[in-house]
Amino acid sequence: MATSLTVSSNYAGNVAGEIIGKAFKEADTLAKGLVTVLPDIDYQTSLRLVSYGDGRVDYACGFTPTGSVTLSEKILAPKKIKNEQEICKEELRQIWSSASMGFSAHNDQMPADVESALLAEILGDTAEATDKDIWQGNASNTGEFDGFLKLFAADGNVIKANNGITPLAAAITKANVISEIEKVLKQYQ
Repeated sequence: MATSLTVSSNYAGNVAGEIIGKAFKEADTLAKGLVTVLPDIDYQTSLRLVSYGDGRVDYACGFTPTGSVTLSEKILAPKKIKNEQEICKEELRQIWSSASMGFSAHNDQMPADVESALLAEILGDTAEATDKDIWQGNASNTGEFDGFLKLFAADGNVIKANNGITPLAAAITKANVISEIEKVLKQYQ
């Protein structure tokens, strides 16, 4: 059973989602537009993929179809993550903000300065964690989703280190850069 909820606000609209959404979008990867955010996915969605197989041939009169087109998809399934916080306002009365809470022992309002500071800290932490998860996340860890590095490692269509490419841990030198450029040039000679 969920914690009982008392709403002491006259708000009834969509702006609250925008507040969280804007804070969420402060993650560097999202803020810089390096990835696309797909809103309102409750269960899953499909990304349509098109793959074209080269159909170029030497010129000759007439027409013979060549090449190939493959249509496929990648399934995106969101992972729900929550941040559970419970802060006892009475403990705040005993430390920082007793004067701003008022004189009544029955005043259960959190001081505005503390509430703003907590909200900014939680939203900043959420943005930072989101940015980390986009790249390095691991859905088997609680509170994380799979990031690009894990997804790329598992995808057979992504070129990996040591597949004829200088290993990631290798130092970049003039010799191995020239070697890689020569490999490319050989393909087009």
